[in-house]
Amino acid sequence: MTNPRLFPGRLALLLAVLLLAACAPLPAGTPAPTASPAPTMTMPPPPTAAPPPSPAPAPTATLEPTATADPFEGWKTITTDTFSISVPADWEVIDLTEEEIGALIEQLELKNKVLAAVLERTPNLTDFELIALAPPVDGFADNLNIKRAPLGAEPVDDLEAWLRDALLPQYGLMGLKPWGERSDLVTDGGLPMARVMIRPPTSAGGPELRGRQYFVLTDTDMWALSYSTLEDRGDRPPTEFEKSARSFAPR
Repeated sequence: MTNPRLFPGRLALLLAVLLLAACAPLPAGTPAPTASPAPTMTMPPPPTAAPPPSPAPAPTATLEPTATADPFEGWKTITTDTFSISVPADWEVIDLTEEEIGALIEQLELKNKVLAAVLERTPNLTDFELIALAPPVDGFADNLNIKRAPLGAEPVDDLEAWLRDALLPQYGLMGLKPWGERSDLVTDGGLPMARVMIRPPTSAGGPELRGRQYFVLTDTDMWALSYSTLEDRGDRPPTEFEKSARSFAPR
């Protein structure tokens, strides 16, 4: 049975807590000296030249197997007691206390009152399994946060139905219009995974945000992986986000 209370739409906005925190020339030959005239004499016939040796057969080339490029070259793997995930090598894991998150919300309120108001009503803001940030670019750091919800006695046996009936309506209640949702993805380890893309609300003149949430289902837990970036950063961050999410592996 699907629990409609699992992962309410506020999760779509938890990611916004982190919005404030991306060949030499050959030498010339020496001329030969001018030869003196030779005396007249009868020269014996030149000896018969021996035939040149037959060329040795060329060795047969052996084709070496082509090395497969490592798709995670330049990335690193973060491993905790409960999962592992790969992110770009310059991303850093951080810990935020309740006080630090409160300070971030206060700063966020100056730039985005709508988003700050929602976050103030969101419980357990520090209950993250992981927060990771890319180096900030123009004051904004692409970021990831991971949350975990034990399924308990009500497992999710149909990810598509859970996405359609339990999660998407919650986004709508908060005035969000999710798009690009899919429930047929899988992690590199073969676990079922769903994806929802969102644009969190922004104040007039504020940066346009782009969020991606991935939900990885196991027999005992639902994991929410929330990534965010700026709209004007193009397709590279979303491509990296999906690559990172696919690498997620509960332990």
